[in-house]
Amino acid sequence: MKQFQRLAAFITACALLTGTAAVLPYEPAPAAAAVSAAEAVEAAGIVYTLYADHAEVSRYTGESAAVTVPGSVRGVQVTAVADGAFAGTLVRHVELPESVCRIGAEAFAACERLVVCTFPDALTDIGRDAFRGTFWLNKQQKTGEPVTAGHVLIDASKCKGVVRLSEGITAIAPYAFSGNTALTGVRFSNGLKEIGEGAFSGCTAIKQLSIPKSVTKLPAEMCAGCSAMLGLILPDTLTEIGAGAFRETALEYLTLPESITDIAPETFSGCGKLRGFTGMNVKRIGARAFAGCSLLSSADGVCNAEEIGEEAFAGCTGLQFFTETAMLRIIGPGAFRNCTGLHSVVLYEAVAEIGDEAFAGCTGVGEFQVFSVFPSFGKNVLPDSPELTLYAYEGTSTMKYGEEAGVQILSLGEIYRAKPGDANGDTALSVEDAQLVLKVYTERLAGRAYSLPDALETAADVDEDGALTVKDAQYILRFYTETVVAHNPVGWQDILDME
Repeated sequence: MKQFQRLAAFITACALLTGTAAVLPYEPAPAAAAVSAAEAVEAAGIVYTLYADHAEVSRYTGESAAVTVPGSVRGVQVTAVADGAFAGTLVRHVELPESVCRIGAEAFAACERLVVCTFPDALTDIGRDAFRGTFWLNKQQKTGEPVTAGHVLIDASKCKGVVRLSEGITAIAPYAFSGNTALTGVRFSNGLKEIGEGAFSGCTAIKQLSIPKSVTKLPAEMCAGCSAMLGLILPDTLTEIGAGAFRETALEYLTLPESITDIAPETFSGCGKLRGFTGMNVKRIGARAFAGCSLLSSADGVCNAEEIGEEAFAGCTGLQFFTETAMLRIIGPGAFRNCTGLHSVVLYEAVAEIGDEAFAGCTGVGEFQVFSVFPSFGKNVLPDSPELTLYAYEGTSTMKYGEEAGVQILSLGEIYRAKPGDANGDTALSVEDAQLVLKVYTERLAGRAYSLPDALETAADVDEDGALTVKDAQYILRFYTETVVAHNPVGWQDILDME
């Protein structure tokens, strides 16, 4: 608790100096009591799974063609039909209670005789292929209109042209439009809240989508393979884009909302027409996120990224230069593999880890400058270029790596020896150094790895206790306040003695 109080006090002090609002860190609440173990109960041919606060229909073993699911079992409300619960059975008529809000994947799949199914108004979540192969779905598809169940659009594979969603639709089921090559567009309603995985995948005639503000997350594979999609408008309310959401589309330019901080794996992979993108608040770029985007000429669109994942830009043959910012710490294995158009690479001080073959196959690189003090190198990191010249500081791991690799090396001069408190290595002590130490501390406290080059780790550990803590951040902030703000010529020992 004392540690948390120190942390809160420090953030408040930072806010006073920088003029920003203080946001206190999350203090974990005591763990909630575990839900009691599930219990299987059978009644009238319906097997239920009972939990402490709800029940689910887990499977149907009866022989009756007409099934009415009760609203509760043993006093517990029935809220869902589980995956595959009725799959392959001979049911013809199913009536669900108003309490059911979810139907799982393939719940009624291959129920060839299913003619009628009554849906509750509370239904907002339906899994993939829930009604595949049923008479009921086949009949609905023949109308050429979107098929709905409750407030969920479950199938539009037979629709043509532009589909307009009614205001009552709050969700689109997984793969609802998938493979529809006659679909040219979708007009979303403002009531839409959720879009299922792969909802528009393989819809090769869609040219543009405009996502409404009511949607905050886009699922994996949402528009994968929409090879004609040129335009995409994303709302500023968006917080998450799933893996492979727009892979192999025809997008040319894209601006990500400031609310997006992560680009998931393969999000834009294979977008052969993508020329530029902007994501100013993106911190992490997932594996193969832009792999194969051959017309992409610059990675400046994610200038604040801290981590670039495995093969994130692999095969981006149009990429000409890569100059990262002071934020980048980790470059994953093969991150820029086979970027044959790349001719210049500049890595700054914060880079702590460069993965195996990060720049392998980059045959056109001439200058490779590394300003980081002691980064960790994987195997075969450097480009396969006959014109390669490595720029490095004397006595660093980069210089040693280049010598062992047998490449031409030019010295950047004597290494900068970070002074106490200079956590970011920019030669000037400031509030940013204290904030960086605090960030490292909170990340490690949460169990997430956050590495600094050895020299900067040592400089940041001003009390020399072998760990970066809130105290180090407080000492740095206090030293900055005394020497820079108050112009009081104190030394580090004076600051440490103030404890």
